[in-house]
Amino acid sequence: MEIALRGYARLLLYRSQEYVDAETTAAIALLQRALNTSPKFAYNHFYLGLAFSFLDDHKDEAIAHVHECLRLKPGHKKAVELLAELTQGELASDGSESERGEGATN
Repeated sequence: MEIALRGYARLLLYRSQEYVDAETTAAIALLQRALNTSPKFAYNHFYLGLAFSFLDDHKDEAIAHVHECLRLKPGHKKAVELLAELTQGELASDGSESERGEGATN
């Protein structure tokens, strides 16, 4: 069942941008159910981080789930890229690297 939940949630995430809020919220609910079933499965955290990244005011949740994905599966390429994208503004504002992906490691 977890695979079906995650698969359906992925479909909802990659739909047209005009449906982002309602479908992303539905995807988050499904992914949270999958996460409850398998909390140590890195991909559940990655997709939750991705889903939260689509919603305004949920950047902290997105970053937390991407960090957990990387803790469980170090070097997860898409998670590294998403984390770089999510933290790009923070790096630029503190005077550190401002280019996308700089400072990220694989």
